[in-house]
Amino acid sequence: MATVVCSGDFARMTFLSVKALRQYEEAGLLEPVAIDRALGYRKYAMAQVPMAQVIRRLCATGMPLDDVKAMLKAGDLPASLRQLLEGPSANAQIELRGLASKRVLAIRERVSADQVDLWRRAAFEELRAAFHHGRAHRAGADASLRASDLFEHDVGEVTAFVPIEGAADPEGRMVEIVLPASEVAVITHEGPLDTVDQSFAALGTYVNDHTMGMAGPILENYLVGPHDASDERAHRTEIGWPIFRS
Repeated sequence: MATVVCSGDFARMTFLSVKALRQYEEAGLLEPVAIDRALGYRKYAMAQVPMAQVIRRLCATGMPLDDVKAMLKAGDLPASLRQLLEGPSANAQIELRGLASKRVLAIRERVSADQVDLWRRAAFEELRAAFHHGRAHRAGADASLRASDLFEHDVGEVTAFVPIEGAADPEGRMVEIVLPASEVAVITHEGPLDTVDQSFAALGTYVNDHTMGMAGPILENYLVGPHDASDERAHRTEIGWPIFRS
C-alpha cells in the first residue's frame, strides 16, 4: 500500500498545482513529508489529501493564507469542511475497465485551469452542432481528456470529444482522431463538478494503494451533464484514471 505519492499525483487528487503546493509549503500550511534536496522533488502523504482539499476551498474564497492558517489552528471550520477532513470514503465503488480504441470527433487546445469549464461548454456546443448537418452519428456520451500538466501547472491540453460512427466531416477547429485502447480505474461522481475533487481523491487513493497508476490524461465521461439535466444534483460523471495491469 502506497502511503506517499509524488507531487504530480497529489496535484491530480487535490486540484492543487505544484505552484500552489509550494506556496502552501512556504506559508507553513501544507509541508511535504519528503524532499529530494538535489532534484527538488517533493512527496506527500496520502493522509494529507483531506487537509489539502480544505485549504483549497478556503483559499478559493479569497481568504489570505495567514487567516487560513489561523482558522486551521483554531479548528474553527464549517461543518462541511470538518466532514471533508474525514477523508475519501473507503467504500467508494471503483471498477477496473479496459477501453477499446475508438474514433471520435474532437476539439483539442491548451487551456488554463480556471477556464476549463467555459472552454469545454463551448467546445461541446460546437461538436453537437456538427451532428445536425454532418454524416457522422453519435456513438457515446460527451467526454474529455485532461492532461497531467493541467493539474500540475494550471495550464494544459484538454480534449473535448464525442465518439462517432460513420463518416465525419470535421470543420473549423474540429478533428477526427482515434483514441488508443487503454486501461483505467473508474469511479462515478454524482452531483455538481465543484465537488469532483472528492471523487478524484477516492480514485487516486485506490490507484496508489494498489500501485497501478501510470502517466496519462484523466478521462471524464459526462453520462448526465448540463445538456441533459438542469439540476446539477442529477449529473453523473465517470472519471477514468490511467492504470496498468500485469
